[in-house]
Amino acid sequence: MKSNRLIWVMILGVLGCEKIVEDEVRPKITQFAINSTTFVPGDNLTVIAGGSDDEDLGQVRIRVGPAFSKSFSQWTFLRVVDIDGRSDQRTFNITVPDSALAGYYNVQLQYSDQRGNGSKDSSIFFSVNRPGQVPEILDFSTLPAADASGVITLRNGDTLRFFGSAVDDEALRSVNFKLRSALDSDTQTSLMTFDTLITQWSITNEADSIFVNVVNAVPVRLLVQATDTTGNLTRFSFPVNFQP
Repeated sequence: MKSNRLIWVMILGVLGCEKIVEDEVRPKITQFAINSTTFVPGDNLTVIAGGSDDEDLGQVRIRVGPAFSKSFSQWTFLRVVDIDGRSDQRTFNITVPDSALAGYYNVQLQYSDQRGNGSKDSSIFFSVNRPGQVPEILDFSTLPAADASGVITLRNGDTLRFFGSAVDDEALRSVNFKLRSALDSDTQTSLMTFDTLITQWSITNEADSIFVNVVNAVPVRLLVQATDTTGNLTRFSFPVNFQP
C-alpha cells in the first residue's frame, strides 16, 4: 500500500512539471502585391498573398474598402479562407464592380493562426476611376507654390492659399483641402460643402486659406479632394516640406 502511494506521488510530480505551451507568435506576411494602382469598373484586381507561422496557420483575410473616408457607400469586399500548414501562398482575383464609385481605396491582408494570433494588418492603396463621371479640379496651384519636384515648403505663420476651379457635370457636393501628418491624421483643414446644386466653383475666389499653425503633428502632405453628389471622388496629393 505504501509503494502504491509512492507511485502516485511520483506521477503527480511529473505531471506538475509539465507546462502548457501557449502559442504567442504572430503569423508573418511574406508576400503582398497587387497588379496595378489604378482600376476602372470591370477590371480585374489581382492580389498576391503569402504568409507563414511557426505552428499552424488558420485563416487568411482580404478586405477591400475606401481609404480613410467611409462615406457614400463606396465599394467594399471581404473574403476569408480557412487554411492550414506553416506557410501559404495564393492569388485572389476580384472584379471591380460597376457599382464601385470613383475614389481612393485600400486592400488589407491579414493572416491568423490556429490559436487566433493575427499578423499585423498590411495595406496597399489604389484608385478607382470613372472617366467622364468624376469631378475635375482645373488649373490647381498653391501659394507658397510647389517647387519643380511638386513639393510645397511651409513654415509656421505661412498662409497657404489655393487657386483654380472645381467642376462636375452633375453637381458638386464638397471640396476640401487637408494638411495631413505622417500618420494620416488631419492637422489643419479647409472645407467647402454645397447645400445647393452647383456644377462649377471658383477655388481662387471662394476657398478659405489655411493659416499654418503647427502645434504637435507636423504636416507631410497636402490632400485636395472634390466629391460629387453621387459620391465619386477626385483627389490630388502634394508632399509638404515643413520648416519650423
